[in-house]
Amino acid sequence: MTLQAVLAYLKQITHEKNEGDDERAHIFEDELYLKILKHHAHNGCPLAQAALKSQLIEFSRWCG
Repeated sequence: MTLQAVLAYLKQITHEKNEGDDERAHIFEDELYLKILKHHAHNGCPLAQAALKSQLIEFSRWCG
């Protein structure tokens, strides 16, 4: 993950917001956060590694 990739995500999130699609903006935001966590976990960050374990917890993931 590079700074340029993060900035591209921010541009896409802003675009979706400006188009009135908050749900797509939210999806891109979640994707960005997950990619950042995975990047840091891959590079040995114990906090990121621990945080990603939440993906193993089974529950309905949706926004109301």
